[in-house]
Amino acid sequence: MKIKRRHPLTIIEIMIVIFIISIVGGVMSYNMKGSLVKGRVFKSEAASKEAYDILSLEMASGSTLERVLSNPESVLKESGLVKNPKKILEDGWGKKFQLLQTEDDDFILYSKEWTQYLIKDKKMKPKEIQEEYPWAYNRKVVNEAEATS
Repeated sequence: MKIKRRHPLTIIEIMIVIFIISIVGGVMSYNMKGSLVKGRVFKSEAASKEAYDILSLEMASGSTLERVLSNPESVLKESGLVKNPKKILEDGWGKKFQLLQTEDDDFILYSKEWTQYLIKDKKMKPKEIQEEYPWAYNRKVVNEAEATS
């Protein structure tokens, strides 16, 4: 009876496999970076819109603008519409939205990172930001963000 010898993997074959795996991993991580930024932008947009809608609803129900601006977390909690008020008041980068009063006795939810992304990366003009995100647009704030980017 003839015994077959097994051929073990050579070091060159192992190195080639490791090299291929590292290239595939590098390509995947590079593509994932763009997805993470898109996720942050989506979270910022959705959270700001939802928080604005609920806070506006509470103002229509009797809460004052001063109360909403001074303690939005408790207003959201008392509304009963939000499970986690702290999370909804954070942008995609994990920073709290700033609630700023506008000239027409309303408010906006401002995120420096999100605004800079819209101006710098999406190349949006202030008029486009105002039309698409009126709950997050303030001319003074957008002009400051344009100056810093």
